[in-house]
Amino acid sequence: MIPSGTAVIVTPSIRTPLPCPVSQPSAPIRSAPLGAPWAPASVRNQPTTAIPRQKTRVLCLGAGGPAIALGSGRAAIWAPDLPPVVRAAGHGCRRILQLWLGVAALAFLIALVIDFDTAANVMSQLHADAGDAALLSVLSLSVVPSAVAWSGSYLLGPGFTVGAGTLVTPNAVALGPLPMFPMLAALPDDGDTPGWTPWLVALPVLVGILGAAWAQRRHPTTRWEEGALRGCAGGVLAGIAFGLLAALAGGAVGPGRLREVGPVAFDVLVHAITAFGIGGLLGGLAMTFWARRTARRAEATPA
Repeated sequence: MIPSGTAVIVTPSIRTPLPCPVSQPSAPIRSAPLGAPWAPASVRNQPTTAIPRQKTRVLCLGAGGPAIALGSGRAAIWAPDLPPVVRAAGHGCRRILQLWLGVAALAFLIALVIDFDTAANVMSQLHADAGDAALLSVLSLSVVPSAVAWSGSYLLGPGFTVGAGTLVTPNAVALGPLPMFPMLAALPDDGDTPGWTPWLVALPVLVGILGAAWAQRRHPTTRWEEGALRGCAGGVLAGIAFGLLAALAGGAVGPGRLREVGPVAFDVLVHAITAFGIGGLLGGLAMTFWARRTARRAEATPA
């Protein structure tokens, strides 16, 4: 028998009624907002869904909009109405972004191949059967685009985090406990980095130079100001585009420490705009010099 004036609490596993005295609260009970410092830890650690929804909207607008314009043929109709400088800057942005994503993917692949034994060891420790191994392989392939964005953020300098209180950059690596995921074998070792890794930050400038030169090779100009504007504007646009990709590649992947995972988005954006902008400017000026030199030789050559 349960005395009157008692509440009944049923536990999910035992399902046994436990008497619990009931008292009238002296003040109304208020629920703590999500993320409040006085909220229970289990509530504070729940990942929010607001940021993923915002990223989904940005991804739909940023990727879906241009895709619809290209697929419907509207882009081909609108492009001729744009000023030549704008079209050339957009072409330079595409070339720089293509080169940078290729470099980032190559760097990630090399890092994963070097520590492939670690990835295989993680797979063996999971004791996964054929079905689980296939599912994990599909999951790994699905996060390759994010891994490429992380690799590019690392090469730019700001790097990325794999949990609260961690940081992976060319200058320093601070890691904590990591989940058993094979692709994390590509991470560098914890502690001090080799002396050559800080020089990796020169790659974005070099890619900006090559991308701008590649673009202006198809759209040459002999005017210094136009060549500089094309290259610099293309680099800045490429930096903004990669900054958005880096922001989309981060977010919470679990409770606790795993709420902070991904590139340091704002720092990556600033570094990308600066590095690609400077590289694009240098590449645009170099190709303008080459075009002027070629034009002078053509004029000097007798018909």
